[in-house]
Amino acid sequence: MRMHTINVNNYVVTDWSGGKTMEIFLSPTKSSYQDRTFNYRISSATVEKEHSVFSFLPGYKRIILPLRGPISLVHKFSKVKLHPFQTYYFKGSEKDRKFW
Repeated sequence: MRMHTINVNNYVVTDWSGGKTMEIFLSPTKSSYQDRTFNYRISSATVEKEHSVFSFLPGYKRIILPLRGPISLVHKFSKVKLHPFQTYYFKGSEKDRKFW
């Protein structure tokens, strides 16, 4: 098995509608998040706005785990409140999923 060292200096930091996201790992390593050519992605994001919308990622499964919280997610008529280290799964193709 080939090992990779992940160093904070190599993280890719970008803006998203609710704050900043830090890409910790992308597989395969030469894939692209923007082009949606990756198999999986590990990232950490800040939530700096009271309300924001998740990126539309059809074909991908998403797992969110707040490190500090709580946070609420709203989708259509449902609302889920997540506490720190509580995981929640949803499809990347779901539109209008928001932080609240």
